[in-house]
Amino acid sequence: MPSGTLLRFATLILLVLGTTVMIHANFVVIVHLRPESTYGLAHCQVQNNLYLLSDGWVDPDESKWQGYRHCMDRITFPAIDWVLIALALLGLLTAALYFLQPVWRIRRRRLAPLDLQADPALAEELRALVARATPDRPPTWLTDPVSHHTGAVVFGRRRNRVVCLDAGLVALRTRDVDSFRAVVLHELAHLRNRDVTITHATLALWRAFLVVTLLPYALVAVDPMLLSARPLDPPEWSRYSLDSVTATGWRVLLLTPLVYASRASVLRARELYADARVAGWTGTADPYLGLTADPAARRWWRAAWAKHPSRPARTAALARPRVLLRPGFVEALAGGLAVQVAWGHVSLATTESGLSHANNSWSTALQVGWSAAVAALLAVSGWRYAEFRRAGGNVRGLPALVGLALGLGLVAGRFLDLGTGVSTRSLPLTWIGAVDALLLLGFSVGLASWAACLARLLGDRVRSRYGLLSAAALTLTCWVSMGRWTEEGAADGLLSGWLRPVSALLRGYAAQTDWTPWDAAVTHVVVFAFILNAHRLLVVIAVTTLWLLPLLLGGLPWRRTRNALLAGLTGAAVWGGLDLLLRWAARGDLTAGIRGGEAFAAVFSSWEIVALVGVQFAISVWCARRGSVLPAVLLAGAVTGVVGTVALWGLHLADGCGSAVWSVSRTACTGTIDDAIAARPLQVVPVLGTALVLAGAALGRGLRRRGVLAPGSGSGSEQAALRSGRARTAGRAVPFVVAVACVALMAATPAASRDVLKVGEVSRTTPVRDGMAELHIWVAGGGLNQFLLVGQSMDLMFTSFSPFDRAKALARCGQLVSDVGGARMFPPPPEQRAATLWTTGLDSVELGATQCVQAMKRDDDKLLGASAGSFGKANARRKELLAMMIDSLTH
Repeated sequence: MPSGTLLRFATLILLVLGTTVMIHANFVVIVHLRPESTYGLAHCQVQNNLYLLSDGWVDPDESKWQGYRHCMDRITFPAIDWVLIALALLGLLTAALYFLQPVWRIRRRRLAPLDLQADPALAEELRALVARATPDRPPTWLTDPVSHHTGAVVFGRRRNRVVCLDAGLVALRTRDVDSFRAVVLHELAHLRNRDVTITHATLALWRAFLVVTLLPYALVAVDPMLLSARPLDPPEWSRYSLDSVTATGWRVLLLTPLVYASRASVLRARELYADARVAGWTGTADPYLGLTADPAARRWWRAAWAKHPSRPARTAALARPRVLLRPGFVEALAGGLAVQVAWGHVSLATTESGLSHANNSWSTALQVGWSAAVAALLAVSGWRYAEFRRAGGNVRGLPALVGLALGLGLVAGRFLDLGTGVSTRSLPLTWIGAVDALLLLGFSVGLASWAACLARLLGDRVRSRYGLLSAAALTLTCWVSMGRWTEEGAADGLLSGWLRPVSALLRGYAAQTDWTPWDAAVTHVVVFAFILNAHRLLVVIAVTTLWLLPLLLGGLPWRRTRNALLAGLTGAAVWGGLDLLLRWAARGDLTAGIRGGEAFAAVFSSWEIVALVGVQFAISVWCARRGSVLPAVLLAGAVTGVVGTVALWGLHLADGCGSAVWSVSRTACTGTIDDAIAARPLQVVPVLGTALVLAGAALGRGLRRRGVLAPGSGSGSEQAALRSGRARTAGRAVPFVVAVACVALMAATPAASRDVLKVGEVSRTTPVRDGMAELHIWVAGGGLNQFLLVGQSMDLMFTSFSPFDRAKALARCGQLVSDVGGARMFPPPPEQRAATLWTTGLDSVELGATQCVQAMKRDDDKLLGASAGSFGKANARRKELLAMMIDSLTH
């Protein structure tokens, strides 16, 4: 089982990696923010007419992305090389410190071999202790001859472990042999727990972090010229971005204490695990009682930085060793924060380089990696909770509390993500961010509870194929339910580009149909769930595993499986009756023309699905009220959903065929399904239905006023039935068949005869974008340079008239014509008004310069006056454009 020490060490690694990537990536940003930099992020966007805003909208023109990536290669590869070199230096220095640490310790403290031949009694004592603790790995014994302390330390590499005893400890053996044995066994316990490597890797990683990450940042923060071509020059802050340093600075101030606290927590955790082993070997509740008196408990802020646990903390852990197995709130919080910080900066690097954008393979790989990391934290926490329960511990709601901590860590990590600082908004300070954060917390709590349930059901089978299957299911469920958290930046684009146009369409449908006052609300709920379910087949698989895995792992008496099956079939029958009533009501209330239109098709299909999930809710309340376990309740809801889906297809295919009982919108038999919602009900039912089934189960459990029966807590006859081979096979076969049916129906979805949601039209609609934000990118990407270049050429031309020099004026007017031609080669501003001012301003400048050339050649004062008028118009337009450019920089 992964110990708390290992989990804390993984958290430390992620925090160190995330902070290192953030700082060294920021160095690259500072270098490329210099005015003399020719290529930059904004330049590549402008050159390819690809403006990357925070609205998340992705331009579908792949040729623009190819050009952007080609342009970014000149920045990306040096930037990636810089970051990779920093990470390589971090790893190499960590490895060097780790391997040199034993030699350095021996030489610095002048340790000497322990002379066991001179003291046979001591040698025999140590052999006995080694035989008790680590008989297969006897260490090398050293001593610190000048230390009068009664301590010891274990260090060394894997094949050469060393235990060093202080001279004071060796002398203690003659006075207090029990305390001597406890101290030596404590060091041997570290060998038994295999935490020596983690301990010294932790120390080496922290020291390397100081040298490779924090020291360079401190130097650059004081003197940014160190990143320039003239590193010995005095600091010139005006030439660099103070915003970039500031945005990174407060994050470094927060992350550095977190890294140090993670380091300290690794060192403290290993001590407590070693103490637990010593207590087990010695059979005493406090083997160190004779060493020191109990000091006062530390303040919490001091305890967070301490490398060793306080004496009261040791005593409390020894009194209840099982608490070491309990997953902690703080470690889950730190784990979530570490995952988000590390992932966020890797994602930022790939996104700004153009490698990753919505729906490409890089984006998917990053999402899967994030989901796998979160799933690993949930799995480890659930595994430890299961072991905690097996050891006799019981803290009600602990898995949910751990899930809440993990979710809070992910939210907090988002704020520490440098990408949040460079975006136009910070999550969750907007209502979209708040909704995303609340959904993330809810899913995290639910999945943590589910992971703990699976771990308890797995028992000793965690390392078997069942454990592997459970881990894969947990990862998939994390991806389909929580993976959208990684796309939070696209929320605005989804809202403006998809949901708002679809909402307007649905309101129009409700107004056209005018059937019930709730048509708009019903269609919005169903259609939004339909649209947002981008991975419908994977969602069905993930939702199915929520109840299938607990039933397969824990088993369910055949009687309860049968009851769930009958309840689900009953629910499907009830829904069939409700659907016929809806059809009867529609025929009576609406004309045939309305019932045959696209608006009614969308509204009526939405009502059918709402009726289906409503029946699932009622069935779940009824089943939970009768004492069914949650997986059985979910199974009943799934049966209702599967049978209801088949019945819905049948009713739509038979519309207009035969009896008027089920006909509602057609007068002729076409044998097709007329809208996408009715063709793919399982794109909505698993999402809304599962949420309502869980709510119904909670309500039914409350109505029952007793806890839901635990697996295997039924009557004696039920236990006998569970032990029966035939009943056990049937109890597992039925859920498996239902699960296969769910997936097969989703995969075999029939085609719809028309697109009532206009998905194709909406997907091709470019959302209204922030023109001033795009203008900001244009200005930073070279637009300002082009504007100034034309202005400087105009000023140079005007100087030739005071004093007047015809030859010089002719040459400079000709040069201005050439400069305007070069400016025309640069892409115009993306904002419409700015583009008009830019184009007409260049036209006026070019006209004035051309007239100037002709006037100089012909000596025509009238033509020269016309040239002055053209320049006057140009200056007016350039003045207005300059004001817009200034506004965009503060936008």
